[in-house]
Amino acid sequence: MRIIPTSETHLQLLVNLHNSGSELFTLDFWKEPRTVNKPIDIMVGPNHLASFQNWLAENNLKATVWQEDVQKLIDKEAASIKQAMIKPFNPADLKSFDFSNYHTFDEITAFVKSVATTYPDIASVFSLGKSVEGREILGLKIGKAGSNKNGFWIDGGIHAREWISPAVALYTINELTSKYATDATIKNYVDKVDFYIAPNVNPDGYEYSRLTDRLWRKNRSKQKCNIFQCCYGVDLNRNFPFHYGESGTSSNACSEIFLGESALSEPEAKALSNAILQRKDQLKAMITLHSYSEDWLVPYGYAIPAVYPDDYSELLDAAQTGAKAGAAKTGVSYTVANSAAGLYAASGASDDWSKSIGIKYVYTIEVRPGPDDSNGFVLPADQIIPTSTEIFEGLKVIADRVIAVKN
Repeated sequence: MRIIPTSETHLQLLVNLHNSGSELFTLDFWKEPRTVNKPIDIMVGPNHLASFQNWLAENNLKATVWQEDVQKLIDKEAASIKQAMIKPFNPADLKSFDFSNYHTFDEITAFVKSVATTYPDIASVFSLGKSVEGREILGLKIGKAGSNKNGFWIDGGIHAREWISPAVALYTINELTSKYATDATIKNYVDKVDFYIAPNVNPDGYEYSRLTDRLWRKNRSKQKCNIFQCCYGVDLNRNFPFHYGESGTSSNACSEIFLGESALSEPEAKALSNAILQRKDQLKAMITLHSYSEDWLVPYGYAIPAVYPDDYSELLDAAQTGAKAGAAKTGVSYTVANSAAGLYAASGASDDWSKSIGIKYVYTIEVRPGPDDSNGFVLPADQIIPTSTEIFEGLKVIADRVIAVKN
């Protein structure tokens, strides 16, 4: 259902409902409460629809049905993936990887290793660490050997259900490696920049979203209980040690934005932070890929009224240039805004933390679909390539800025 709050009172009601973990109803916020007159998308369980509608009426809130049956979206997606599995990825043949469909975590891992094997002069695998359930989180370093090179970090999949995020990261890896020998622009980037790309930093949540609950968001940390129920998982993008536990988080373990027991309590967040810290002095850019809404978001996002870094104008200019480059390629325009002002306040996030430790160009990119597309997180696979194409154009703009940063 889509709700557009028209007053601060209505907005605060929805913020409170969101942060409570929806104890009164079975709700899943697809678009979190932002500001007045901005749409909020909420998936409502069938057994709670009537009671939720009553709550809306009691609070004088109006809602429209945005997607009548989410299961139909999921079933259609599953059928598409099943059809694609007729020709599975063969790690011995890198060209057999289908970038126009979604893949298992094991296939993603095999692809990363295969790239390093196929292009050993410019690509090598590194490990960030292991997940709660023991899956190894791998990244790929792409860069021609050389000294004093600036670094560019890109990660995806921190929220499990945002499948398009790892898919874009995989496409980016392929563009930088497969075209190195034939594309002078790509060669220049790989010669002058070390790219560190971690396609999926929440493997347990991702596999759970594939096999059990398509709309699972968090990791799969141990069960924790409140007075109503027991729930698994922590929102990894609320678990970083910068303004941890402030706006846009919840201490309720059943909330989609549960912050965890302490900063970096989750092995996936700890692994990601360690990998970035190890390269902190080299990294000049960090981009984390999310969905959905078609936004380039600029730090800081931990508070409203918004807080801005000293170099905000530079960051904004680079993001606007990147968004324009993507739009020129596909015709899809992304909004550029401060994270808190343009999306919602979220403290303890990986982008804010990355900016706080001194990385220059830091962004969250919320990729397709746009705010008027009711597919939400279940983005059809035929959108993977066009989405990846427009994002890669933007990444090239940031790579140009990375090259220009003086050590």
